Amino acid sequence: MATSGGGLRLHDTYTGAVREFVPIRPGHASIYLCGATVQGLPHIGHVRSGVAFDVLRR
Repeated sequence: MATSGGGLRLHDTYTGAVREFVPIRPGHASIYLCGATVQGLPHIGHVRSGVAFDVLRR
């Protein structure tokens, strides 16, 4: 959830609170998304996770 001040606030699933995102390295953030499981058949859920991370990145 973006704030009007330009910061980024995210839901912390561990505490249940909404927290301000503060990068470890100022001015730099990265995202890791592991790929689809190659042992299973492809399904719409594989696309969903990629789209969600792409939207977060933008």
